[in-house]
Amino acid sequence: MRYSLGLDIGSVTAKLALVDADGGPVRYDVEKITASPLAAVVTLMSRVAETLDLREIASAGVSGSGSAAIPAELDWAEYSSSLAVASGLLHAHPDAKTIIQIGGQTSFVIALVDGLKKPWHVESNPLCAAGTGRFLEQQAYRIGVTLEDFARIA
Repeated sequence: MRYSLGLDIGSVTAKLALVDADGGPVRYDVEKITASPLAAVVTLMSRVAETLDLREIASAGVSGSGSAAIPAELDWAEYSSSLAVASGLLHAHPDAKTIIQIGGQTSFVIALVDGLKKPWHVESNPLCAAGTGRFLEQQAYRIGVTLEDFARIA
């Protein structure tokens, strides 16, 4: 079987999505960036390699502020984070109208009209609002819930 791999490398975490030839989800994974973005990617890829021959990955793409961690000679496609988020979300929820993405240092809101078929509008936070995701992570910790539960509650 042939697979497609997507990585979003942010300032706090690296996220991986692996889909099959029909676009069906095979694996989602997240690794916190501690030593370096590249180290987080290596950890994610080694977990994939435990269950899959990496030669079965037919295409790969990367987005995010840490996308430079992927060596250019690998020839991975590069995507804007907003396009990657919108495409992935619309695959599962084609009627979505608004997407709010909150990361460790940035956040953005995407207003969609007719999916990706018509022009869409992206608003991002100014740099003075950096750390938005870290703030939410701290609040979840303070009320004693996991970040995943915090997201579900929201």
